[in-house]
Amino acid sequence: MNSVVRCKSFVSIFAIMVFFAFLFSLIPISAQEEESTESTGMSIKRIVICSSVVEREPVGEGESFSVDIKKVFCFTDVRNAGEETFITHEWYYIDELKATVKLKVTGEHWRTWSSKGIDKNWTGEWRVEVKDSDGNLLRKISFNIGEKAVSTEVIEKDESEDADSKEEEKDSEGDNKDSKD
Repeated sequence: MNSVVRCKSFVSIFAIMVFFAFLFSLIPISAQEEESTESTGMSIKRIVICSSVVEREPVGEGESFSVDIKKVFCFTDVRNAGEETFITHEWYYIDELKATVKLKVTGEHWRTWSSKGIDKNWTGEWRVEVKDSDGNLLRKISFNIGEKAVSTEVIEKDESEDADSKEEEKDSEGDNKDSKD
């Protein structure tokens, strides 16, 4: 009789452990994990600040950059965009909007990026807010320009890379590119 009670207790404890394991599996492990917009189903799989983009991938990823850097990029990996739409990268220095770049996205998997030229006097906290076509905040990422920065390798963009780009638009504040996988 005593072994039957112990067996039922073990089964109950095991069932509770499985239930909690399932609940914990639903919690994102990282703040940089995929998030989606319920209204569109579009999600941001990855967002990175980097010193360059080569062959449609970020290079020189970081959270802090040297004051000597001339340009930084915000690389965004978008999933489930559906029909052609757009996202917007809003570049903020401290809390002042410095640039807004509209980027076309479409399909199941779309990688896109924008860049921002950095004046040598713009040291301190920066952030990029990624918004959908309705202006809803999808993700934001912060980074620092300053003396305490880790070094990053800047790779010059090969001019032939422009031919690989699906579309290129420019505005006076920033550049943008996008590509379908």
